[in-house]
This record gives sequence, C-alpha cells and structure tokens, in this order.
Amino acid sequence: MKKILAIILSVSYLSACSFLAGGKQNVTVMTNVPTAEIYANGEVVGHGTSAKFRTKRNENLEIMAKADGYRPAYKSIDTKLSAVGILDLAGFFVFLLPIFGLLAPGSKTLTDTNISVELVPANAPLAAAETETEQE
Repeated sequence: MKKILAIILSVSYLSACSFLAGGKQNVTVMTNVPTAEIYANGEVVGHGTSAKFRTKRNENLEIMAKADGYRPAYKSIDTKLSAVGILDLAGFFVFLLPIFGLLAPGSKTLTDTNISVELVPANAPLAAAETETEQE
C-alpha cells in the first residue's frame, strides 16, 4: 500500500510538467525592407529583413518594424495554453496537484512564432496601406 501511495504521489508531483518546459521560446520576424529596424515590446531585436530572438512565452508580444520612407508596421501576438499546459490541466482531474503547473511560464505559448511584417511606402495612398493591413 505504501508503495502504491508513493507512486501516486511521485506521479502527481512530476505531472506539473509546465515547470519543466522553460520560460522562453524562439521567435522569427521577417520584413520586406532591408533597412528596417525590428522591435519587440519596445526593444530593438534586429535590423533588415529578418530577426531571430528569444522571448517570454507567457507574455503577449508587440512587434513593430520601421524604416525611413515607410510607414511603421505593427503586429500583436497573443498567448494561448500550450500542449504541456493542457496536459497539466488534464492531469488536474486525476491527481489534483498538476494544476500548479498552470502557474509556470511553460503552460503558455505564443500563438505565432514566425511573424511577417510588411512595411508600406510612406508616399503610398492611405487606402492602400489600410488594405494591406486588413488582408493580414
């Protein structure tokens, strides 16, 4: 009986897997302008047509790209429950303790990690710039 209880307790404590998933994830942002500056949550993360960086997986991400002669372009990336977070949630119904895994950063993930941001020339008609944004 003690052995079974020990196994159940071990499994329940280890099943909060979100604590093991890590708090950061890789993100790639691509632009159409070689001279663009790329920002994530207000900080420069790269220049040119591509930037790769790591960011917190449990926080929304605000992307901005800007370049001389172009209108700034923005993208907002939300978070969602990760696969590991879903497993913790499912484990909660069996063992109760995995619910604490939902407090860990690993329980969330960004909804998109390959982000494309298209800058529109500043002299382009405003209607054309709005159409580009609506199509995304």
